Amino acid sequence: MPDTFPVDTTSPAIARLDVPRTRYTPSPEELARRAAAAAHLAQVAAELHEAPDAYERHGIDSEWHHQLDDPAVPPLLVRPYLTTGGTS
Repeated sequence: MPDTFPVDTTSPAIARLDVPRTRYTPSPEELARRAAAAAHLAQVAAELHEAPDAYERHGIDSEWHHQLDDPAVPPLLVRPYLTTGGTS
């Protein structure tokens, strides 16, 4: 059911609201973890003579096919998720 109440964005109360630019700001530890993971991915990809993006894409494709072929995963739960490209 659509909203039936119009939102008045010109009201002074709405105009005074401070809207945050982002909802999530990663901690310094999280940023360090991400940088270490990216460096490790680049190192492993270089050892295999692949670009990091190609190596990552290959891993995602492998996991996708594994989920499709895994008999332990109920097809009615996974297949709709996989057929929409991983979006729910």
